[in-house]
Amino acid sequence: MSLLHCKEILLQSGLASELALLCGILLLCILSFFAPGSSYGIGFWVALFAIGTSFFLSQTTPTEGEFYSITFDFFTGYLKKVFGVMVSVALFSFLEWKNGRNFQARTEILILLLISQLSLSILVQAKSLWLIFLAAETFSVCAFALARPLGTGKSESGSILKYFATGSIASAIGIFGLTWILGFQGTALEASNDILSSAAFFPVAGSVFFVSFLLFKLGAFPFHFWVPEVFEQAPTPFAGYLASAPKLAAAFALLHVVAVIEPNVTFPLIVLAFIGSFFGNLAALGSKNIKNLLAFSGIGQAGFLLIPAIFSKQISGSDYHLLIFGVGYSIVIQAAFCAVQYFENHLKDNLMVKDLAGQFNMHPLPSILFIVLLVSLIGLPPTIGFTGKLLLFSGILGGSNLFTKDILFILYGLGIGTTILSLSYYLMIPYFLIFKDKQMEDLPYRNSSASLLWIILASLFAILSFFSPATFIPML
Repeated sequence: MSLLHCKEILLQSGLASELALLCGILLLCILSFFAPGSSYGIGFWVALFAIGTSFFLSQTTPTEGEFYSITFDFFTGYLKKVFGVMVSVALFSFLEWKNGRNFQARTEILILLLISQLSLSILVQAKSLWLIFLAAETFSVCAFALARPLGTGKSESGSILKYFATGSIASAIGIFGLTWILGFQGTALEASNDILSSAAFFPVAGSVFFVSFLLFKLGAFPFHFWVPEVFEQAPTPFAGYLASAPKLAAAFALLHVVAVIEPNVTFPLIVLAFIGSFFGNLAALGSKNIKNLLAFSGIGQAGFLLIPAIFSKQISGSDYHLLIFGVGYSIVIQAAFCAVQYFENHLKDNLMVKDLAGQFNMHPLPSILFIVLLVSLIGLPPTIGFTGKLLLFSGILGGSNLFTKDILFILYGLGIGTTILSLSYYLMIPYFLIFKDKQMEDLPYRNSSASLLWIILASLFAILSFFSPATFIPML
């Protein structure tokens, strides 16, 4: 077989970008094995080259079609690029973060980041439920390692153990549901009064179980227990990465799941969207730690990410709405964690909201940019957060044949109510930044160029994409 023939097969498969990541992973493993003590320096450039090559080759991904258990949509190639950007931000933020924190950089971290990007790329393209499960589980293994806290105290160990335990339960529920879906799909059971022998019970229950597995990846109710403590204890670059990329990938995987499974899971999803959005934002009101606050806010945002999946079979354009809201939220929330890292570099780790008092005078530009990012997370104009929320809730009008007007009014009330709640707790940050007297002195200088660069770029994206979304999301 000639090299030209191999190239044609690779381009037709649409997996050229994944091959670049796989080659980078293999090369990093070889470096780590033969030169464990000095492989990080070379490995960093290998990882960066693999991410860049994957980013470039993602444009060869088809906009439609299938390849075995892989399906291609208009958004898959674009999402691959977004994941590449997010991994790059996590990589450079980690390079900045480890300085001055007594943290030994190891090649294994680079390998984990590349594997996580590869698994996310597969997750948003997977058509088979088995492949969705395997891709999500591969990412979880990487996430367990990346979220490992620096400390060895009881609280730090408890957070990662809770993450692992909740993830194990979610995986067990997911595979249990998967066997019920595949085992009873296309079979005819005798209907009776006994629910356990009903023809509808097993595939419906299996679908609910499998969707619950994806809710864990979204950090959505009821599998949200791991989120606050893990985000608070994990290294900030990886907390920002875990708060953004997997949520976006899991939301698009949920679109595929809803399209593939036979039972209608609209009602359970809308109940979970109600509960998760309201109580996630309500719990954030009592948060004093900034990363904890962003974590609870993310639980509330995960409820909004469920809305396109709820209406995807009935409303044309739900995937476009999810693309705008999901990409906008993911980029902004990762940048918000970069802003937290910037102030951690100059103040202390595990920042409380009150620790930001008076920092506007010392760091005016980062403070203004942080406020812009918070405005986008709240969903106010002129930011992409407002555009995304507006499209999500305008799309609900097309579901008038699914629900009564009362349910639709509750959905709209949920959007307004959660926006008011997020406004109330996010406003604490600019209040302390601008109006409170300074309480903490700057630490000896730490390089914060990577964090500052990304919050500048993300803030520009948040504002400019409000006026012209198609500039940043060309398929619109």
